[in-house]
Amino acid sequence: MIPGGAGSHDDGWGMVILTKEGVLHYRSGKPVFEDQVEIPRFHGEVMAIVHARKAADGQPVGSHFSHPFVESNDRFTLYMAHNGTVRKEELGNIMLAQFGVKLDVGQLVDTEVALKFVMAKGDLQEAVRELMGYTKTALNLFLLKVQRSRQASLLYLSHYNADYPKSRGLSEEDYRRYVDLYLSQEEGLTIASSTVAHYCGGSWSIAERGRLRELAWAELG
Repeated sequence: MIPGGAGSHDDGWGMVILTKEGVLHYRSGKPVFEDQVEIPRFHGEVMAIVHARKAADGQPVGSHFSHPFVESNDRFTLYMAHNGTVRKEELGNIMLAQFGVKLDVGQLVDTEVALKFVMAKGDLQEAVRELMGYTKTALNLFLLKVQRSRQASLLYLSHYNADYPKSRGLSEEDYRRYVDLYLSQEEGLTIASSTVAHYCGGSWSIAERGRLRELAWAELG
């Protein structure tokens, strides 16, 4: 049982954990604080993404809509989790116009569409720069890239649309403080949301905004 309590992010959760021994990818439709799952004890260096979901109004909920999502091609496998909202209808139009891929975006959550766009582009840095232009609220990305050459990298992006809080009559400073990602180096390197950083305590600094950054890299052997 993963400890927790009644909280707002109760629309499912998921994780991906990568070590030299293997990879564990798990997604559940249950709230993270209600699910019962045994997480194996891993040895050595670990790269992981853990995400608890709060679905936007009207968006589908269930294990297959929980993050992290995964796509692969002949060069690498990419796991992605995302906090925020992107304009998936516009991305769907771009997928059709640029790549000839027709998506029924009504059956997909925005993170799925964003990941398919990233894979279609192929170049992560270029794709993420373009994705920033389709951000409705925030584009906080957590990416685990596993190359077929057996190298892996853990990456993140911290970004928000400055026009969004203004359109909702919100304080931009308060909104930015909420959507910012935070970095801890106390036990390895950790990037977390403001909520996780607050409840975990310890020493955190604001993560760099506006650029896809590599948090960790490993040779899988």
